[in-house]
Amino acid sequence: PTNGMAHYNRGFVLQQLDRIPEAIAEYEKAIDLSRENVMPYISLGDLLFSLGGKDKGEELLLKAAELAPLSPVPCFTLARQFHNQRRHDDAIAHYEKAVERWRPGDKDVERWGPGEGAGLWLAGFGTCLRAKGRTAESTECYEKAVAAFEKMPESKRRELSTWYEGVVLDAYEFLARDAAAAGNEQLARQTRQKLLAALQ
Repeated sequence: PTNGMAHYNRGFVLQQLDRIPEAIAEYEKAIDLSRENVMPYISLGDLLFSLGGKDKGEELLLKAAELAPLSPVPCFTLARQFHNQRRHDDAIAHYEKAVERWRPGDKDVERWGPGEGAGLWLAGFGTCLRAKGRTAESTECYEKAVAAFEKMPESKRRELSTWYEGVVLDAYEFLARDAAAAGNEQLARQTRQKLLAALQ
């Protein structure tokens, strides 16, 4: 291929096939040929971060956020990586930037996947906020993520990554605990029933 998008597409397919060194090489070629295209920066940054290359991954995702100042994708991708490392303060800072940029129904976000398009990353934001004792804000994020999940067609739910499945299930469980702690056993029971349904 002689253009950046073709190399990006090859890299994406190779990554799905778990041919990681080849995928990295294709993403790097895509960046070299298309310096202003944000997609290879995000995909390569996310991949390197997941492989332990935190400094380079962070650098690429920050560059993506600079190249696409209206897109939430680089921000919530970086936040997710910080969340996975339990760097809650860093994760919250980038989740907040993602919320500022978030526009439901944005086609550029939806192409990254059903979890991204529906805003299910808000559940991850909620978990980080809860870890810092910001319970009311956490609950608001959980409620939004759960509402978005419940609106999703079953076919889209089956496409969710394990990370999205995990944070959504956490959201249900924390909401059920909140209801029980407030003495609303009926709501706690209903929430857990929804959780069981989601697990099926």
